[in-house]
Amino acid sequence: RSDANGQTGVDLVRQGYRAIGAEFEGGVRRGPFSLTGSATLTSAEITNAGDPAVIGNTPRHQADLIYALLPQYDTDLFTVGASIVGTTESYSQDGNGLIMPAYTTVNAFLQLRPIERLVVSLNANNLFDELALVDVSAPTVPASGLSLVRVLPGRNVSAAVRFYF
Repeated sequence: RSDANGQTGVDLVRQGYRAIGAEFEGGVRRGPFSLTGSATLTSAEITNAGDPAVIGNTPRHQADLIYALLPQYDTDLFTVGASIVGTTESYSQDGNGLIMPAYTTVNAFLQLRPIERLVVSLNANNLFDELALVDVSAPTVPASGLSLVRVLPGRNVSAAVRFYF
């Protein structure tokens, strides 16, 4: 929890929840192309809490939809693909006063196998440098305007060469 000035404190939280939802995982392959994916739909509610003001609210960080897709094209010479991962908006805290926005990140990869026992790879995480808030400690915008916020790392590109012997 955070106070009105954005100072973080620790509380023992004992709460009850009710959640219903559905999950999907699947994949398909047609020749060199494959697509796998998953989605989780959730409707959750706080049913019991030390603070009666949060009963009936949506639990913190609980998005209605979390999803992932992985398209890939694979040949003897190369593999290229991406992973697309995202979530709909969610609340920063159980008081439901501050919304963390939805986000989608895209990670891409390319592996080249030009000769036997050699793999050259290029990877890009968060390719489009999406600002993805995964945790905000404040229940509302603090009087100071500052709060502890955790984000996914920004764009990161790496290359590697692997020799097998």
